[in-house]
Amino acid sequence: MIRDLLGDNFLVHSYTANIARDGNVPMMLHTDQVGIQPPIRSMFYGVNIMWFLADINADNGGTRVYPGSHMGNIAPEDPFSIEGSVAVEGPAGTALIFESRLWHATGPNRVKDFERPVVLMFFMRSFIRQQENHFCRFDQKSKPT
Repeated sequence: MIRDLLGDNFLVHSYTANIARDGNVPMMLHTDQVGIQPPIRSMFYGVNIMWFLADINADNGGTRVYPGSHMGNIAPEDPFSIEGSVAVEGPAGTALIFESRLWHATGPNRVKDFERPVVLMFFMRSFIRQQENHFCRFDQKSKPT
């Protein structure tokens, strides 16, 4: 699926975990278009896969998304407010897949003594330097060197 979305020579941009501990506050809404400046909205540069390691919901820090924001010039009025966003919910084992223009943020975790863990793998088009192992490059035959 990643190859279909980003082409044959996509790169793993980052591989991380995010844990929303009880009492955390929402993250600032943002996109993952990386350092593309000025922001280009006509093309997405990356795809995230987020694996839920526990049941995720609005109360325990479910990722907030700003609906439709990947489709055009739509953005939250205040990126420090999750107003207008919706929580993504699903059972452990769910994978949320979204592209880099989508405005999103970690939601607040209001569940006492519960940590909301997710694993994130972010893929980028081949002409964008990856966040991890950024010295990796492709030769003319498109093989990692």
